[in-house]
Amino acid sequence: MNQVEGRLYDIFLKTTKRTRACWETGLLWRDAEGTLPESYQMALGRLRHTKRKLAKDPLLLEAYKAKFDEYLERGIEVTKGSERTRYIRHFGVTNPNKPGKLRLVFDAAARSNGVSLNEALSKRPDLIRPLTLVPWNFRVHNIALTGDITDMFHRVRVIKEDQCSQHFLW
Repeated sequence: MNQVEGRLYDIFLKTTKRTRACWETGLLWRDAEGTLPESYQMALGRLRHTKRKLAKDPLLLEAYKAKFDEYLERGIEVTKGSERTRYIRHFGVTNPNKPGKLRLVFDAAARSNGVSLNEALSKRPDLIRPLTLVPWNFRVHNIALTGDITDMFHRVRVIKEDQCSQHFLW
């Protein structure tokens, strides 16, 4: 493990913990300071575009509102900005095979002033077991357990210090 991976692993160990019904962790910033360029105008432009699209389709508007209400019920918090404040644009996606179901996409790959949130975060350390090894466990052990990962990503929260980098306009 090199020095950068060691720093990221330390951040992971220091910030990750289990709370009542979820996990809490910090973001793995590439740069220790992790300042981000202004992104409010980019997010505001996307919001205006989304509002125009929703105004044309009342059913989509209701689904969009319901999805945000669901997120608010789950405990999305409003945080104050800092030098790491980042506004993430969002949009809705529908699947023709699942009519009436809307999935919101928060686009962390969207660039503002040449930088995206994804680029400011590191992809390391990789602590996930390769998928090819998972079936092997079914041959090694006598008992196999499975689980449903529905809404798994909604059970992982970001620590307070890093929440300002995931703002969105609504």
